Amino acid sequence: MKKLLLLLLGLLLIFILSYFCFMGKTDSIKSDILTKAESAYADESMGWVSSNLKGEALKATRTLVLTGTTDTLLKKEEAEKIALGIEGITSVQNNIVVEAVKEVSTPAPIVENKIPLVKTYSLTTIKMENGEITLDGYVSDLDMHKKIIAQAKTLFGEEHVIDKLKESENAPDAWEQSIELGLIKLSETDYGNFQMEDQNFTFEGHVSSEEKKTLLLKDLEGKLANNFLSRYSIEVSEIEKPKVQEPEEVKVANVPKVEKKPVSTVKSQAKTCQKNFRTYLAKEKINFSINKAHIKKSSHHLLNELIKIAKSCPKNNIVIEGHTDSDGLRKYNKKLSERRANAVKAYLVKHGVKANRLKSVGYGEMKPIAKNSTKAGKKQNRRIEFNVKGVK
Repeated sequence: MKKLLLLLLGLLLIFILSYFCFMGKTDSIKSDILTKAESAYADESMGWVSSNLKGEALKATRTLVLTGTTDTLLKKEEAEKIALGIEGITSVQNNIVVEAVKEVSTPAPIVENKIPLVKTYSLTTIKMENGEITLDGYVSDLDMHKKIIAQAKTLFGEEHVIDKLKESENAPDAWEQSIELGLIKLSETDYGNFQMEDQNFTFEGHVSSEEKKTLLLKDLEGKLANNFLSRYSIEVSEIEKPKVQEPEEVKVANVPKVEKKPVSTVKSQAKTCQKNFRTYLAKEKINFSINKAHIKKSSHHLLNELIKIAKSCPKNNIVIEGHTDSDGLRKYNKKLSERRANAVKAYLVKHGVKANRLKSVGYGEMKPIAKNSTKAGKKQNRRIEFNVKGVK
């Protein structure tokens, strides 16, 4: 009897130990599964899903109960799919509630009829040799727009004015006065252009005498508003002297006539080429990919025009100059400007301009035409120039 009692007590002890081991294992499994579920929903940005395990038995702890609220059935189904993918889960009880989101009616926004703002406030005015003048850029309002165009028509003739102006607020101080000054001075040139970008004013023109050049520069420097940084380039165009009629040739018996050879046109062709190069490059720039020597397709039409000009003076050599702003290392900028000048030369040669007429050179940041302390100045300094040898 005593032995039987001891045996029963031993079996009872084994049962109690097994129960506590089983419960400890169950708690460990539940904790592991819940940690995995929390991590899975956090990774999918579905923190609105709450999860728990069903029951206490080991078999029951394999069922994940989902609760929470969502706005679509698709999201509810997605939460269930994620649960079934968690290691250790065999079934899912999806108690997520789908509630339609109530649309809150909001009054339609009031659209104000405001003039668009621009990052860079600019204006370009170009006068061609035929008297045609194009105004392209920004003025502060419609009244200024009308006033500027009326002034241009008075100075250059209504039939010669091409209006591409647009309105935009926040014009720099003295913007209108600077345009008016530029138009008046441009009317005194044979041809030229002036450009305004934020508080930078650039004027380029050709006049018929040194006296006109002196007066033009004096007026520009004396009357331009103080808040503008200025750069001027005025050139004197040579005017052909009228031909003096020679007396009729006296015929002398037995003396053969000496035929006069025509005067070479090489020099005049060179001057015309240079003038046309500057006119086109004042209107538009050759553009490259950032920090590369790859010419953008948008500049091909400009290069094609420059090729036509180069072919119009076939006896003259041309120097293609590359220039950059001062950003970056000086050595790198010089190399970049050389590569860009070489790329332009290669384009011209490919399209029929003889290579022995062309020379490419890069100056980097060594020859600025504007201040590198401003964004507008840097933009002007990044350029390609064409210079015909022997023409100033």
